[in-house]
Amino acid sequence: MTASSASPSSLGPIPECTIVQYILSNPHQVPLDKVIKIEAEGDRQLTYKDFCDSIMDVASGIRSELPQLAEGDFAFILSPNTFMLPSLILGIMGRGFVPVAIVASSSPAEIRHALTLVAPEGPKVIFVHPSLLAIAEKVIEELSLSHPPQLVLVTATSDGIKLLNLDDLIKSGKEHPQPIAELRKPAKESLAAIYFSSGTTGPPKAVQTSHLQFMASTRVCMAATPYLFEPEGRLLSFLPLALGYGQLTSILLPTLKGTPNVLSNRFSLPSFLAAIQKYRITALAITPPVCLLLAQEPLVDDFDLSSLRDIMTAGSSTRLKVMQTVKRRLGANVWNGLGMTETFLSINPPLEIKEPNGSVGRPCPGVEVKSVDDEGVELGDEEVGELIVKSPCCMTMGYLRNEKATKETIRDGWIYTGDLARRSKDGFYFMLDRKSEIVHVDGHDVAPSKLEAILLLHPLVHDAGVAKVNGPHGEVPRAFVVVDKENHSPSTAQHILDFVNEQVEPSQRLVGGVCFVDEIPKRRA
Repeated sequence: MTASSASPSSLGPIPECTIVQYILSNPHQVPLDKVIKIEAEGDRQLTYKDFCDSIMDVASGIRSELPQLAEGDFAFILSPNTFMLPSLILGIMGRGFVPVAIVASSSPAEIRHALTLVAPEGPKVIFVHPSLLAIAEKVIEELSLSHPPQLVLVTATSDGIKLLNLDDLIKSGKEHPQPIAELRKPAKESLAAIYFSSGTTGPPKAVQTSHLQFMASTRVCMAATPYLFEPEGRLLSFLPLALGYGQLTSILLPTLKGTPNVLSNRFSLPSFLAAIQKYRITALAITPPVCLLLAQEPLVDDFDLSSLRDIMTAGSSTRLKVMQTVKRRLGANVWNGLGMTETFLSINPPLEIKEPNGSVGRPCPGVEVKSVDDEGVELGDEEVGELIVKSPCCMTMGYLRNEKATKETIRDGWIYTGDLARRSKDGFYFMLDRKSEIVHVDGHDVAPSKLEAILLLHPLVHDAGVAKVNGPHGEVPRAFVVVDKENHSPSTAQHILDFVNEQVEPSQRLVGGVCFVDEIPKRRA
């Protein structure tokens, strides 16, 4: 049985232009006076026309106020979400620069790594939030650059900081309008943005993302997840705009489809729930940790969330028990898709599947997927192998300044994801673990996800993770569990240990024991 979906041609012809030009062309004929951006923590709103004008104003302002920069230069962004950050990101692209967004919670060492990896000669400009200005200045000082970068604030401040800010750029752009940058080479070869991979196998890598990938990924997502971007619905967005998942679901797709999008500057469960209730949100794009909160937190019952119809969780696999609990609790469809920085969305449940089945679904339209062995040979149904993906959404330009990782990841046009999966007879993919996380016990491969699923069946366990540790004779699995504080005792640990060990083969037993933790760390989506 072949694992591939319909050929990439099923996406239809993809325009040869930048993603900014595509948005400005209003391909889905959204009414220009329709409100599409709503500030969750304030009272600002933008219509489609307002948003497009703001993109052009930012692009023109950059051209006027930062004349030392040339098309193709990297423009770094160090900021949490703000209401005008989407305009800045697309305005940077509209000027012909390449935005390089760094997650606001990054440590100084991570910021330094990002700057030196992408611009070893030193960055030319950093758009920075006032709250992170001191950190940015410290990192720049540590780099001892002969030509320090120009700092531009992403929002105006009343603290007397005399730096150019985004409002200045917009004002200048209105006074001195300039044309939007056009492609200088094919969209497949035109660098649009840099994202950083999750770094599960070492320091984060700089993923070069082309304009073609953006264009194709919007087509794939509109076909696979239309429930998120219905013009008559409302989407709540809080995902970091420094991530591909955040930019795709919070900026590109709702804009193109004209879906009113409530933008939140930060995530806290009370404000998140309050926004759903206040704005009658119909759809959410979230991550597994947030899905877990919706399943477990008593606070959820204090809000009216009846407007919710569809919840998409991605970034990593969400456990079946959690999805079933959320669906039962909220009465909304819960969908778990699979994507990564290098591929965007690649697998998603078919629209006719309303009940979670523990899989991440089938290949999206225009995406080919298969699982292979260590030699790259395609495996059959129910066999476990590495998931590989091919589509116009996939990275083709490789990792910046990392030829070794590029060759390991891109082989004959396929992206090797490093994820282990099996395909059922009806074509659904079930995720297991990262290849690097498999525990090798006396010649047996032990999947942490299988043990985690059993741990979650224990009535005292709220969340769980399994990792390999060194035992007397090699690797062994150890469980890390979240339970109520009053249950932190040797007897509870032993009870959980016995509960798991009685249900698994000898090689899969938790020889490394059970440890109590306050939370299970999650990979950055």
